[in-house]
Amino acid sequence: MKIVMVSKTALAGAPYETMKCLNKYSGLRVRWIAIKTEYSDGRSFPCDLLWMRDRAQCLRELREADVVHIHNEPCPWIMEWIKNKRILVQFHSCPRRNNYPELRRITNHCYTLNQPMQRKVYAGLDPLPNLLDPEEYRPAEKRNAGRPVIVFAPTNTWKSTQLGSKASVEVKGVLSRLHRLASIDIFSNLDYQENLKRKQRADIIIDDIVGETFHKTSLEGACFGTAVLTSYDYSGFMFTRLENLERNLVELLSNRERLRLYQDLSRKWIVGEWNPKNMCGVYVSAYRKVIHGGN
Repeated sequence: MKIVMVSKTALAGAPYETMKCLNKYSGLRVRWIAIKTEYSDGRSFPCDLLWMRDRAQCLRELREADVVHIHNEPCPWIMEWIKNKRILVQFHSCPRRNNYPELRRITNHCYTLNQPMQRKVYAGLDPLPNLLDPEEYRPAEKRNAGRPVIVFAPTNTWKSTQLGSKASVEVKGVLSRLHRLASIDIFSNLDYQENLKRKQRADIIIDDIVGETFHKTSLEGACFGTAVLTSYDYSGFMFTRLENLERNLVELLSNRERLRLYQDLSRKWIVGEWNPKNMCGVYVSAYRKVIHGGN
């Protein structure tokens, strides 16, 4: 089965990593076409096919595709080439103006992201998971012998009450009081590979601590065997809200055994419960429904 994913942006590398896992573990043949892979804030991500650079190859892949998988929003430059194709749509972020009704008009096969915030916002849509390969992304060979490293890599500066916020102002305030206990590494606008290198060196990663959800950062932290702090009470993560963030961090920083426990839990969780070897089948089933017309 030939699948072509299409996205207007890089979506923090999610289609790229999912494509790699599906090609490795599912038996599907998957390509990914992106319109752009850089954000205005400086973040950049690896790509498979870039529309402006690889136009001829993109068109060949679209012609041969059994299913076109559109991520998150319409791509006007591509829509004219897929009018007669079987289409699956997956919504990643919070609803954006016009993306939901427009994409719902072109297919009955709509999904969201298998993360708590998206499942709540897009209630009624089945979820598909972000995939990340723990065999490719492994813990650092040596943990930090000195002070533990805390990584916080917020992707926005929205108010903590706003849907999708990372509460960056409040979290930075907490971290400013912990320099005597840990090395603090805060960054946002890095190339993807540098971003991952910094996370791999971490002992603790702070993800979403206000939205009762987790994001791709948590998957990355779990692959690297860091203690992952999120506001979603899920096996493998340390359940943390803004109001108890400082207390939880101090607990981990002052108790190495406790820290190692959560590091081990996060790695065991992604290897055992979120492993692409086992989760690719969800995508295979979804694409078969599109081809055979099932609901």
